[in-house]
Amino acid sequence: IRGNGIPDPEHIPLRRVCRNPQEIQVAVRVEGQCADLMVSLSAQNPAYPLLPLLDFAREEEYEHYLVMEADLAFTGEWRSFVRKINGLACDYVHIATDITGDPRHWPGNYIKDNPFPRLYFAWCHIFYAGRRFLTDLEAFMKENDTIYYEFLLPSMAYNRGYYVRQFENFGYHFQVSWGPSETFERQYLEEHAHNTFYHPVKNSNIIQYQ
Repeated sequence: IRGNGIPDPEHIPLRRVCRNPQEIQVAVRVEGQCADLMVSLSAQNPAYPLLPLLDFAREEEYEHYLVMEADLAFTGEWRSFVRKINGLACDYVHIATDITGDPRHWPGNYIKDNPFPRLYFAWCHIFYAGRRFLTDLEAFMKENDTIYYEFLLPSMAYNRGYYVRQFENFGYHFQVSWGPSETFERQYLEEHAHNTFYHPVKNSNIIQYQ
């Protein structure tokens, strides 16, 4: 992975599909075979990346989609991570380190007609979703579009019986929040714990890629 967030073809053979300047879509090939996985790298961190993902999924059919924000820094090996995550037979994989987020930051009060017995929260700096789950999410959003996606994805997954895993189940760790970026950039540089994701890291010049 290069510093600008675009995988280096010298290390990972790929097919890149650029829909617009807002997002870069990368189909990763693993072991020379086209993986059934789509990696979405948001170039400018749109506030609601689920929408362009749903648009893309209608055009490009993959069994699973992996979405990462561009200001996410990782201390592990990307190739190993993709190989481990690719092909998981589950509907949704999410960050579980912080299950409440920051109540001051998220628009929970805007939720109307909540159909879920319990609301869940998961940071979506990175998440993995199956096609079936995304199709059902899109259908739900046509009826109710008031639930912010970092509430919607985990709430729908857990309340409606989808097969859910957590990145932590596979040995990955997270130091993430909404900011400020200086705090997490300093933590990334000083702590730099193995197999750990840090967010937000806006200064791409400090990121070391493996």
